[in-house]
Order: sequence, then structure tokens, then C-alpha cells
Amino acid sequence: MGLEPLIEKQVHLEGDRSGAERMKGPMTAEETLIKQYGPLLNIYQLAGILDRSPDGLHTMLRSSGEWVNKMNATRLKSGRRLYFRTVEVADVLGNR
Repeated sequence: MGLEPLIEKQVHLEGDRSGAERMKGPMTAEETLIKQYGPLLNIYQLAGILDRSPDGLHTMLRSSGEWVNKMNATRLKSGRRLYFRTVEVADVLGNR
């Protein structure tokens, strides 16, 4: 897969911003993730962002380490479903 679909998506996201938002400069990772996914990420979306399989991400999140602990702190469980708070995920990814 080439970069063309990603570039088109970025241009589309930039085009959706109001004039005041465009004057602020480029979108932050947090703004981009919220715009694309909303306030919560499911395990499949997070796995896609991290370029891992969902099973591989589950395995990684069961291990130990500072980064894993920070990522697990963003978890929100609803019944059997697992979600991650987008704003906090962006913060963890920004501080890698």
C-alpha cells in the first residue's frame, strides 16, 4: 500500500478545519486521532495505529514495563469490550 491514501486523508482532514484552526498551525497528534477515531479507540484501531495485530497487542499489554503500564492506564472496559481513551493514548505515544 502506498502513501497516496494517507496523503489524501491528511489533505481531507486539513480541509475540514475552520480558518481559525488553520491559523494555529498543523494539527497535533491528539487532534488528528480524535478527528479520525473519536474519544475512544477499540483494540483493533489501537493495533492499527501501532502497526500490530490485535492478538499481538493483547499479548504486549499483558507484559510489564513503563510504556505498557502507561498504555494500560488509558484502558476503559465496558462489559467484555476494551477501549482506550484517545487523548491519553496520544499523550503516551507523544512521550515515547
